[in-house]
Amino acid sequence: IGDTDPSEAKLSLVQAIDLNCFTIDNNSGTSYGIYVENTGSSYQGLLVTSNHANPSKELVKFQADANFDVTVLEVENNGDGYGLLIDSNSAGKGLVIDNINGNYALEVYQGSTTNICAFFHNDGTGQGLYVQQDGHGRALEIDQNGNGDALLIVNDGNESCINLDHNGDNFALYINSTSDEKGSIAVSDGA
Repeated sequence: IGDTDPSEAKLSLVQAIDLNCFTIDNNSGTSYGIYVENTGSSYQGLLVTSNHANPSKELVKFQADANFDVTVLEVENNGDGYGLLIDSNSAGKGLVIDNINGNYALEVYQGSTTNICAFFHNDGTGQGLYVQQDGHGRALEIDQNGNGDALLIVNDGNESCINLDHNGDNFALYINSTSDEKGSIAVSDGA
């Protein structure tokens, strides 16, 4: 439809004017608007790719109405594979979360008490997690309201467990303890 030579697909939709090329409006509430099932093993069930050198719009955009408390995107994994895999094979970013007016830019919620909430696995020489703050707020804030440790660092390698590289004008490490029962720093040899 709108394509005189659909050489790459059995169904091709080309829209030359400023309208939606393809629209699905599901009002039944009992079925999916789009359901993609992949029974093969070599290709993706759904592939979205851009051949433009400088695209000005998103390839895929999920947008929820501000008047409704709904999830914009839900990824559910019932197998052993990845729930969501973001692979950047070029110099671009693998994932960018831009939060302008929202509450959280990223929230990772774990409903189970036995599993890990967030896991960073780095097999390379770069950072497993890199946090950069260019504003006046905190680069990283950990708020613990439970009974476990606010931060646990386990190092099985040969490098330092914590390395503070300080180039600023303020403290490299600042500890403020307002508790009357515990000190600011406790050192244990594991005995």
